[in-house]
Amino acid sequence: MAALLALLCYAAAGLHIIHGMPSFFVTTLVFTTLTTALLYSYLVKRAAPGFFVPMYLLTMVVKLLGGGVYAYILITTDKAGTAANVVFFLLAYMTFTALEIVFLHRYINR
Repeated sequence: MAALLALLCYAAAGLHIIHGMPSFFVTTLVFTTLTTALLYSYLVKRAAPGFFVPMYLLTMVVKLLGGGVYAYILITTDKAGTAANVVFFLLAYMTFTALEIVFLHRYINR
């Protein structure tokens, strides 16, 4: 997964969308991996069958709010590398959210 995201960053840099690798590459990768893994494990272990959808929506709100706070920290901490950091964060966020949805769909339909 990290290799795919790194490849996307190199492609974005090659297309001049961003200039160089993000300064928060590892931090963003760890943040998105941990939040997705923690929320997924919480949903799988805690959500009762009748409350799965409301719990899923709650975890998505928590993830979105946490992502907003993290994006704000990215923007205020490294103003010169804001574009690279935010583009990478959005790519990582969308990728891990898509993976979470795929795994939850497989979990529900088994």
